[in-house]
Amino acid sequence: MKKSKKGNSRKFNFTFLLAGIVIILIAILAILLGFNHLNKSNDTNHDRIVEQSKNKNKNQDEVSKSDKKPKLIDNTTLQKTIDSASSIDRDHYTDDSLEVLDQAIANAQAVIQNGGNQQEINDANMALINSIISLENK
Repeated sequence: MKKSKKGNSRKFNFTFLLAGIVIILIAILAILLGFNHLNKSNDTNHDRIVEQSKNKNKNQDEVSKSDKKPKLIDNTTLQKTIDSASSIDRDHYTDDSLEVLDQAIANAQAVIQNGGNQQEINDANMALINSIISLENK
């Protein structure tokens, strides 16, 4: 009888050992499949992020193309400079320097009337200021 108890005990231990090995193999397989799933998930997330970035850039380009509202043009400074230049007492300056001033005033008024852009307005204002500075006394 002792032999049969020992034989059963060994069978019992072998069964537990085999079951343990099977459980460990299943766990390893689950881990490997899980990592594979995570890698696929990360690849999918990466692809999704890249696609969203491309779409965002594309949308920004479309918005910048379609949202080309005219910028507000500030010509108040130029108008004030024109008013100041027009009110200069012409009796104190030479005819040649007044001709340059008159041409600068005409150019500045044309820029405003033609709806010049901000750079053209700024340039006309500087030209007008320079012509005022360049006035020569008689």
